[in-house]
Amino acid sequence: GSTVVTVTYREAAKYNYTVNNDINDNSVIGTAFEGDEATVAFSKYILKDGVLYETNAINQQYNLTFAVNENNTVKTINYKKTSIDNVVYYSETEDISTLTSTNAGYIPIRCSNGQGAYAATDAVITKLPAGTYTLTTAVFGNSSENFNFNFYAGENNVFSITTTGSLSEGTSSSFRLTEPTDIILKQAGNAGRSPKVLDYIIIRQEAETVSVSDAGYATYATKYNVEVPNDENVKVMTVKVNDDKTSITLNNVAAGTLIPANTGILVKATAGKYD
Repeated sequence: GSTVVTVTYREAAKYNYTVNNDINDNSVIGTAFEGDEATVAFSKYILKDGVLYETNAINQQYNLTFAVNENNTVKTINYKKTSIDNVVYYSETEDISTLTSTNAGYIPIRCSNGQGAYAATDAVITKLPAGTYTLTTAVFGNSSENFNFNFYAGENNVFSITTTGSLSEGTSSSFRLTEPTDIILKQAGNAGRSPKVLDYIIIRQEAETVSVSDAGYATYATKYNVEVPNDENVKVMTVKVNDDKTSITLNNVAAGTLIPANTGILVKATAGKYD
């Protein structure tokens, strides 16, 4: 005789999913057919309110893969505070408008957030005020070509990092700026079959520390130009003795004003150390 087998199909349901992190409200929202797997890329670092947070890669990849077995599936990526303090700049390179983003080759399974970027021409990354800084970045690309990415502060080469064949992170030596200066990435990198890209950039400022005694005051002389912070807990004033030598006048100094290097300062605060 004959055997007849009938396979019955039904319309597959589409389920919504959301991937959150526990630091800010940036969420990835998507849909998948029931039972399918979704893959969402995530960044290694998040900067919020001046604090840098970090999460670990999953099997050396910055991708979260999960089955979507029910509608409105929600996943959360947890971050923790890093020991990297005084961060004044952080960006995934694909978010820097002067660079060219790409996810060619193995970038999606090696780079933070599944993307990277390169400098098709000399590119200004940011402008920094006077101060002392270090720059950290991660590079991905073929090691056999000894490919370098060079960062300049104005006319000075402050950091060079070479591709190693995998994703690798490096940090510059301290460099000092005496005036507001552009940080420039010289033309470098490419997409294609053998991409060479930067993954993210972190710039931190080396702080000057003042130690206040139990008396509640400290005298201090700045080593570098210091910018008056925009902080309601900090007041900066100049003091002038009046002509009759019997009183003083206090004048507030606006946030953003630069106090020149080698300026004498009287600090009033609760006993402790302050950056």
